[in-house]
Amino acid sequence: MRVKLLSPHVIDNTLYLKDHVLDISIVTPLMEGLDLEARAAIDLEKVRVFGVYAGRWPHLRLVDDPPIVRPLDNNRPVPPFTQGGPR
Repeated sequence: MRVKLLSPHVIDNTLYLKDHVLDISIVTPLMEGLDLEARAAIDLEKVRVFGVYAGRWPHLRLVDDPPIVRPLDNNRPVPPFTQGGPR
């Protein structure tokens, strides 16, 4: 998969700066896919990292589709509270 880095990454003990283009097998949400396979893998990774689900199993659904990219130190929205607990 061919990707462009949107932020610095350390891969195999090497620092790669923003805008560096790489051929790799593992992606992060902080990359831009330059081929179809990379774009699909990055979209799945964004759902894994930033996806917020509502409902109960087996009827879970994504709250935001595609997920909203949030800062990693505050990546979950505050659920609405009602009488009797969160919805």
